[in-house]
This record gives sequence, structure tokens and C-alpha cells, in this order.
Amino acid sequence: MSAVSTPAAEVSVAFVGFVGGWLKQALAPDALFLGGALAATVVTFFTFLPSFVFILAGGPVVEATHGKLWASQPRCRPSPQPWLG
Repeated sequence: MSAVSTPAAEVSVAFVGFVGGWLKQALAPDALFLGGALAATVVTFFTFLPSFVFILAGGPVVEATHGKLWASQPRCRPSPQPWLG
């Protein structure tokens, strides 16, 4: 999943979780809405949890490469022929 996402992904995940919790009667037959809401919350949490783990765990690693020559972008030499770009 990308860093920038549209609300459609979150709504779709929550809706599928809600319907699954509703149809499977996650808590009890007389608490369909509560079971669906709980299932939607759990599904949404575990769907987007890896993104947060990668950001929080990978952030310090990326910041540690700041100023390191081996991690920087290679310098490009200017082309001797301007038409080659």
C-alpha cells in the first residue's frame, strides 16, 4: 500500500470486515451490529498495521544514512554531446 491512499481502500476494508462479522454472528445472534463493528475494527487494524510498523521501524534506519556517501545518489557527469541529454 502506498503512503498516500484514497478513502476507498479504507472504506472497502472496513465494509468487508463488517459484513463478515455480521454474517458470521461474531459475538452473538442478537448483537449483529456490534459484532460487525468489532470485525471491521479488527480487520482495519491488521490491514494497516504493517504500514505503521515499516514506517516506525524503518525511519531510524533511513535517517541513519543521512550524510553517508554510500547511501547518496550517484553524481551524473554532464554529457559531452548536448543533444544526448
